[in-house]
Formats: sequence, C-alpha cells, structure tokens
Amino acid sequence: LSQKTSEFVSQIIELKNEMLKNFQMLSDLLVRSISDVEQGICFLNSAVDSFNENKKLMENLNTLTNEMVESTSQMIEQCNELGAQFRNLKEEYGKIEKNFPQYFNAVDTSAQTSEKILDMLNHYEKDVTILKKEYKTIVFRDSIEPITLDPAIKTDARSHEVIEQIFTGLLTFDSANNLIPAIADNFTVSKDGRQWDFTLKKNVKFHNGQPLTAKNVMDTIRRVRKGPNLNFIDYINEMIVLDDYRIRFILEYPYLPFLANLACGVCDITPDNFNPEAPVGAGPYRFIEWNKGKEIVLEVFNDFFDGRPPIDQIIVKFIEDDNEAVELFHQGKIDIMQITSDMIKKFSEDELVSGPVLSTQYLGINVQPDTPFKDKRVRQALNYALDREYYCRVILEGQAVPARGVFPPGLSSYNPEIKGYSYNLDRARELMREAGFANGLDQEYAIDVRDSKTSVHRAQYLRDCFKKIGIKIVVNPMPWKEFLERGYEGKSLLCTKSWISDNGDPDNFLFPLFHSRSFGSPGNTSFYKNSKVDEIIEKARSEPNVKQRIRLYQQAEEIIVDDAPWVFISHGVDSYAVNKKIGGFRVDPFGIIRFRNLWVE
Repeated sequence: LSQKTSEFVSQIIELKNEMLKNFQMLSDLLVRSISDVEQGICFLNSAVDSFNENKKLMENLNTLTNEMVESTSQMIEQCNELGAQFRNLKEEYGKIEKNFPQYFNAVDTSAQTSEKILDMLNHYEKDVTILKKEYKTIVFRDSIEPITLDPAIKTDARSHEVIEQIFTGLLTFDSANNLIPAIADNFTVSKDGRQWDFTLKKNVKFHNGQPLTAKNVMDTIRRVRKGPNLNFIDYINEMIVLDDYRIRFILEYPYLPFLANLACGVCDITPDNFNPEAPVGAGPYRFIEWNKGKEIVLEVFNDFFDGRPPIDQIIVKFIEDDNEAVELFHQGKIDIMQITSDMIKKFSEDELVSGPVLSTQYLGINVQPDTPFKDKRVRQALNYALDREYYCRVILEGQAVPARGVFPPGLSSYNPEIKGYSYNLDRARELMREAGFANGLDQEYAIDVRDSKTSVHRAQYLRDCFKKIGIKIVVNPMPWKEFLERGYEGKSLLCTKSWISDNGDPDNFLFPLFHSRSFGSPGNTSFYKNSKVDEIIEKARSEPNVKQRIRLYQQAEEIIVDDAPWVFISHGVDSYAVNKKIGGFRVDPFGIIRFRNLWVE
C-alpha cells in the first residue's frame, strides 16, 4: 500500500508539474496574445489615421479634378479656335505648296535664260555697257480726280488709289491681300498684346534720297492724330523711338486689327517737311506731276526697297465721259479702266475682269435736322419701299447683290441670317401712317449725288420707289469734291454713298460710319448717335476673343439696321476693262489697283 501510495503521489506530482508546465505555456501564449492585440490596436489606429489622411487627399483630388475639368473645357474651346486657325494656315500652306512648283520652274527657267544671255554676251569681244529696253507705261482711266495726295487726311477711294502707288507703311498687303511686312523688317508683341516693338529695314529711302527712320514713323502717326482718320490709331497711348531703326508702340488695350491699320494707307510714312502738292513717299512709284483736270504722272522708283517694279510709268488720266473713255481704250490709248454695268457690253469677254469687293452702297440719311426723316418709322418706310432685287438685277445688270445690313459678304462679321428689309409697299405705307404721314410728305427733298450719268440714273430709280409711298424726291447732281464736302459738313439730308473696306476688319465699317465720335469727314455723315451702339463698338474694339468680337459687331449691326440711318442698297462687284498685254491684274477686295504687281507681256 505504501508503495502504491508513493507511486500515486509521484503521479500526482508529475501531473502537477505537467499542469504547471501547461499553465506556464498558457501564460506565455496569453502574454503574447495580449501583445498581439495591443500591436493590432496600434495597426488599427494607424489605419484609421491613414484613412483620414486619404480622405483629405481624396477631397483635394476631387477639387483638383473639378478644376482640371473646367480647365480642360477652356482648353477644348481654345483648341477649337486654334484648330480653325490651323486649318486656315493649312489651306494657305496648301496654296503655297501648290504654287511653289510653278515658282520653282519660273526661277529655274529664269536661271537657264540668264545663262543663255551670258553665253551670248560672252561671244562679243567688246564690253556691253548699256542694254536698251522698251519703256513700259500703263495708262489708267479714272472718271474723277483725287481730293488729296496726303495719306494722313485722305477719306475718299480716288485719293487712296493714287496714294497707294506713292507711299508705303510699316506693313502692306500682297497681291492676294495677305498682310506682309513692308518697311518693317520684323516686330514683337508682349503677351498682353499692348506693347509692339518694330525693327525697320535699313535700306529704305524716300524718293528724295533721305533715309527712312523710326522718327519718321513717329512723326507720321502724330500727323494722323490731327486729321479725320484718328480712329485708325486712337488706341495708341505712347510711341517711343528706341533708336534710328526701332520704335515701340504702347496701346491702351490689345487691338486685333492694329497691324492691318498700319497697312491700309492712312499710316503710310511721310518724310520731314512733307508737302502734299509735291508728295514724297517711299513707295514703288514717285510723283512727277499733276496736271489738274488732265492727268497724274508717276514714275518707277529704282531704289524701292522691295525691288524695282516691272512697269516704268503710270499715267492716271481723268476722263469724265464714259463713251470717250471706251473709244480711247479700243484705240489702245487706255490700258485699264473701271466700268459700270451699262458699259460691259462694249467690251469682249477676254478684255473684262470682274470680282467682288468689300463694299456697301447705301442712301445716307442725316438724322439730326428736324425733318420727317428724324422719325425712325419714315426711314424704315424708305427701306421697305426699295426693291433691291430688281435694282441689282436690272439697274445694275447683275453687278451687285442686295444688302440686308452693313457688312458685305466676305467680311468675317457678315451675318447671312440678318433679315434686313424686304420689298413691302404695304408695310412701308403702314409705317408712314403710324408716323403721321398717311398722305405722304408735303415737301420735296433732294438726294445729293455725284454728277455722273450712272449716279444720276441710279438715284432716279430710288426717286421712283419712294414716290410710291408719298415721298417726293428731286435728284441733285454735283461735282465730286462739293458732294463730299456737303456730306462732311452735314448739309446733305439724303445722299447716295458707298463705303469700301480699308483693311478687311469689321471695325473699319462700324466705328467710322456709326460711332458718335466719327461725325463728318471720318465717315458718319448720317450724324447717327446711339449710346448702346457706341458702347458695343468700344467693347468689341478691345475684345481679344475673335468669336466674341464678331458677335459684338453683329449685335451692333442689328441695332443699326433697326434704327435705319441708311437705306441699305447693295454690295458691289467691280468690273474692269484691261488691255490683253497687261499681266497680273486682279480685282482687289479693297477696290484699288496695286500697279507694282502688274507687268506688260
């Protein structure tokens, strides 16, 4: 029993030790578990902290994403505009690429011809000192004389036509009316579009031999400020001559057509002590003489910076009678003449060149005097009384299209959706009744026109249209200069007019013709004033976004058409009779001839 008891006790002790060992292991596991739990809690806290930080990051990312979406939308719009510009650039490049082989062939042919000439000359044992050539002259017929040959004060197309040959500016237009550098060698512009720095070519001379410098440019712009063409440069705040061949312009605001304005003739550079009676410029032709009432003679300027033009002499002959001019053309005594629709049948098809121009023909109405025409309803009645379709088809023999508004087709701001005024005698008579003139106007009123057969004939058709609504009109023809001055001075109540673009920009129509700061010689001979129109035009002038700018000009046009300070008549097609020996002639959208681009075949 004692032995068994001893064995039992030994077993109990062994079991106790085993249990103690297990308890020790359990204790160790418990300690480790507690440690793992504590570590898990730490990890969990870290995860919570990370989650909070990630939440903040997600909120910031969401804000940034919204900003990126907005920015991307703006970028898409800008890319669309850039895409349109790129397509235009691609189209122009395509034209260059298409014409380049012809140009290269011409250069190659010229080089081969030059080599043959040199070979022929090398056969001679004597020196060749003079090569005689035929003196090439072009005679251009104009029906009226220029008013002035001073670029700073010219306001009429006839003056501009001659000025274009004698003078040139910082920039000019090529034969396709692309804007290209002239006196300027290069220029830079600041990011905000307000600072323009021009570097001039150093080989430019005036016709008197005087070198053209940056000071001449500054003095020229100052002369423009004093005349009727201030609106072309009134946004220039400051000019700084940096040295003899560099000038800086500081603009009041970024003005998109700034470069085009510098090229359109008004800003053509004149020398010191300029005399418009004996004008000196730096253009392709120099002034020789002006026999009043007969002709202006221009001679090629051999030192023209852009190369000597092919034509040696230009004679502008003033011949008022159309029949006489036609006869002289057929005799070979006139090479180029602009013709009206009733003259076209007197020429063969291969003598005619026609094309659209950026012009609008209209009847200007002076809205300031106390007459029935001060009432907008009477002016609107005049517009409804005119059958434009018949006028363009029959009176102008298809050489024009009806005008519904101010802007001509081909201008960036042209709005094909504008309704304008259709031919509607019932509506015209209704407006006359509303204005208190149910039986028409008691008094007879004059339409001032230029004293040419064509101008009188066209005005007579207007007279007959207005008679149908009780407005009695007499046609009052007068010499060109008197006609212009009466309009500038506000003495013309009604007058037939035409406006042609100087630079291809819509501002060149609305600001001079309808802004209240342009009364008189700058162009607003209707003396029309509408504060809302003024405000829109001024906003459009400083608008850098091209699409928005066009929308503003179209908005102003709609108000003007409703106010009817004009009877909107037509947009022109110009036609010329051109001697078959003349090469390079094309109808210019600005209505002028650039003789430097012509040659005699």
